[in-house]
Amino acid sequence: MSYALEWDDHQHTIAVSAEDAPFLPPADSVEHFFKEHRWGFGIGRDGRTQRYEVDHPAWHVYPVRSYSIDVDWGAVYGAEWAFLRDAQPASVVLAAGSTVSVWPKRS
Repeated sequence: MSYALEWDDHQHTIAVSAEDAPFLPPADSVEHFFKEHRWGFGIGRDGRTQRYEVDHPAWHVYPVRSYSIDVDWGAVYGAEWAFLRDAQPASVVLAAGSTVSVWPKRS
């Protein structure tokens, strides 16, 4: 699986190769922690923190064999993100995904 973004005369890519053996990770795993969030948070146009509820069936994950990241984070997202260019991810997860319900925002 791969994603590409054309930006600033460069094709930025994120790719992952995984085994075709999805499994449901245990509740105490890193994979579970990153993909099974009930609550989401953001900042509204007025600068206030917003909270919203996210609901979906538990997602299976695929064992990752390899990955590659070729993104100039500073060019795409701004100078404050440039440090990610040389950073290594703490975890790489490929989840099956599903339809997601997002319930109303609350401040």
